[in-house]
Amino acid sequence: MIEDRLLAFLHYAGVIDRRIHNNRPAQRIYVSAQCQNQINTLLKRKTNDTISLDTVNIKIRIIKALLKLPEENNDQYLDLVRTQIDKTIDREELNKLLQRLNIWLNPRNQIIHALMGKRTKAVLEHQAGIAKDGYQIGRDLDSFVARLKKGNEEGIRIAEDK
Repeated sequence: MIEDRLLAFLHYAGVIDRRIHNNRPAQRIYVSAQCQNQINTLLKRKTNDTISLDTVNIKIRIIKALLKLPEENNDQYLDLVRTQIDKTIDREELNKLLQRLNIWLNPRNQIIHALMGKRTKAVLEHQAGIAKDGYQIGRDLDSFVARLKKGNEEGIRIAEDK
């Protein structure tokens, strides 16, 4: 649920395009062409690098970078994102949630690794609290996605592929 909500946030920010093309969804998700250079610049990467969104950490890094956009960006896409965030999101509140998510990821990862190593006793001792916290983080992320989506159902688009 958390991963899906992070992807949904990025979709409504125009970073990815989750719409189905040619009747099938993409197997791997990448930053869309409309903003690849801008996102690479925000993340201090080479401008034309392809960014795969395979990890929670890269999704969080991109969202945090978008929350830090200055008022004047001299870029149509970044200006649209900034405007939508200004209209719908409390940056400080979302940053706090992303901090909670980062803290939650460590024990969650320990549980996943324990399960893979078949150390089930250690997993069972911590499972309930981690699951409850993760559920709440997912719900809170969903709330931010719903706000960002307001008046922006298709996500931010500069140019459609022909």
